[in-house]
Amino acid sequence: MKPRHSFHPFYALALLAFAAAIPVLAGETPQKAYQNALYLERGAGDPAAAFALYEQVAADPAARADLAARARWRSALCLEQLGRRAEAAARHLGLLETASEVREAAARALLRLAEEERPDAPQAAEWKAQVEIHFPQMAEQRAAERAALRRTLRGVVATWDGRRPVNASIRIRARPATPGPVEARSTWRTQTDAEGRFAIELPIGRHEIRIWAPAYERVYVTIPLTPEEESPPEIRCVLPRIRLSAAVARVDLAGDFINDWEGVLPLARVGEGIWEVRQRLGPGRYEYKFRVNEETRLVTDVAAAAHAADSHENFNAVIELDQEREVVFRFDENDPHFERGPGGAP
Repeated sequence: MKPRHSFHPFYALALLAFAAAIPVLAGETPQKAYQNALYLERGAGDPAAAFALYEQVAADPAARADLAARARWRSALCLEQLGRRAEAAARHLGLLETASEVREAAARALLRLAEEERPDAPQAAEWKAQVEIHFPQMAEQRAAERAALRRTLRGVVATWDGRRPVNASIRIRARPATPGPVEARSTWRTQTDAEGRFAIELPIGRHEIRIWAPAYERVYVTIPLTPEEESPPEIRCVLPRIRLSAAVARVDLAGDFINDWEGVLPLARVGEGIWEVRQRLGPGRYEYKFRVNEETRLVTDVAAAAHAADSHENFNAVIELDQEREVVFRFDENDPHFERGPGGAP
C-alpha cells in the first residue's frame, strides 16, 4: 500500500505563483517575444531556444507582416548556428519570394551559405541561381567585393619525425583587429594534401590557425593578411610530439562501446611502460582513446591503424571488426610519438 502524503503549503504557494505567471506569458506581445528571442540568440548564446521563440512569433497571427518576416529570417540564422544548413537555406529561399524588407538579407545569407559549400555541391549552384533571379547584380557584386578583400594563404605542414601526414586538419578563425568581423563567416576549414601542403582563400585581416593530426600535438599560428601584400606569406610549421606526464601511474580505456564514453576500463601494466586490457567485441566499428593519470584530456592511440575526427576537433582511434573477437588494447608510454616531461601533459 502506497503511503499517504499531506499537501504542504509550500506547494500550494508554488502552484499559485505558476498560475499567476501563465497570463503574463500568454499576453506577451509578438514584439516583446521577438526581443526576448533576440536576447537568447545574441546575448545568451542559445540559438535553440531563440529559434523556438522566433517560430512562435512568425506563426502568431497578431504579429505584423514585417516582424513575422524578420522572425523567419532570424530563425534561419539560428538554424545555421545549430548546423542545420539545408533547413536554413530553405527558409532564406522562402523569404526571396516575399515582399519583406529582409529579402536582401536572406539573399546575402544564401550566397554566404553557397560560398561555404564545396565548389561541386549542387545545392550551392541552386542557391546562387535563385539569388540571381531575384537580385541579378548581387552575386557579381559580392564576388568582386570578396576578390578585392581576400588573399590566398598557403602553408606546408611537417612533423617532428620528418613526415608530412595526408590527413592533417586546418582550422582558421578570424581575429579582427577592430570591432566587428570582416565578413559574416569567421571560421574556415581545410586539409593538407599528400605533400603536407594546403592553400585557402581568406579575407584580409588577422587569423588564428590551428593545425592538428592524429598522432601529434596541436600547433597554433597567428598571422595577418594585408591588402598591400603582393604575395601572402607561406606558413611552415612542424607538428610536435604529444606531451605526456613523466610518471604514468594509471591508464584507462574510454570509448563509444564503454557506456557511450561515460565509463572506462582500467589497463594493467604488463611490462616496462606497457599497459593492456582485453575486451571481447562483436562485429562493428568502434572508436576509443586512452585516459592517462585520470587527466581530463584523452590521448589518441598513436599506434592505431585508423583514426576519425571527434566532436572536439581531435581524433579517435578506430577499429573495425567483421566478426566477434577478443581485442587487446595496448598503450605504450615509450612510443617515440610521446614527449615526456616533469610538468606533465597540459
